[in-house]
Amino acid sequence: MKGLTYLSLLLMACTSCQRTASTEGDRPVDMPETTSPAAVVPQATDAPSADTCIAFTCNGKVSAARYADLNFRTSGLVTAVYKKNGDRVAAGEKIAQLETLEQEKNVRQSETSLQQAALDLQDILIGQGLDPEKKDQVPAEMMRLIRIKSGYEQAELNLQAARIALQEATLKAPFSGVIANLTALPHNQVSTSGPVCRLIDERSLEVEFKVQENELGSIARGDEVEVLLYGGVGHAVSARVSEINPLVEEDGSVKIKARLGQDSRLLAGMNVQVRIKRKP
Repeated sequence: MKGLTYLSLLLMACTSCQRTASTEGDRPVDMPETTSPAAVVPQATDAPSADTCIAFTCNGKVSAARYADLNFRTSGLVTAVYKKNGDRVAAGEKIAQLETLEQEKNVRQSETSLQQAALDLQDILIGQGLDPEKKDQVPAEMMRLIRIKSGYEQAELNLQAARIALQEATLKAPFSGVIANLTALPHNQVSTSGPVCRLIDERSLEVEFKVQENELGSIARGDEVEVLLYGGVGHAVSARVSEINPLVEEDGSVKIKARLGQDSRLLAGMNVQVRIKRKP
């Protein structure tokens, strides 16, 4: 039995040797070494930091915080118009002119009346035994009564009113700004019922927009917002929140105003988009 076992082991050893020799005799084709592809590891996105901003956009309208509808104090015939729509004027600069023949006549008449009243005042002083050249020595109450009795007081007021009417025949800009809605034309009548033009201070432009009450906590006075023109013309304009109306309207919105920087592309009445950035 042992001999049979030894013979089996010997046969297995021979077979193994033949296989090894056969393998060594073959010339296998060398294959290039390959490496397994690196695993694609997705880059982890950092969690939102305190500086990360989330933006939402709403519609708004540009308006001027400072403007004035200008009109003549008296009706009359327009003799000259010095400006046109879009022109910039400085404070005190002429815009339009009315005919002043009547106003000039009233000034001359008032000056004459004042001179006559001055003579009457002098006669009253002399009649009271007072020196007309020393009016400052006359008691104040007595002098007031003499001025009224002589008509000097009223004549002086009439002259002041006539001069003011003459000045008001010239329409001047009360502050620096841009002319808009100019309607006056030379050789045409104007009345006091409607404005001749609107003067807009383009340095006071602001944008008014609304946000829903659930977004109100995301914006505060002093926050910066971006204003974009419709059609994507140019870059965004920066604005800073100046007012938040403390009243929620029926539709759940709140009115907000933001002061704009000066930009030639912005016009009062323009529709814009407002992008509000808030921290998450």
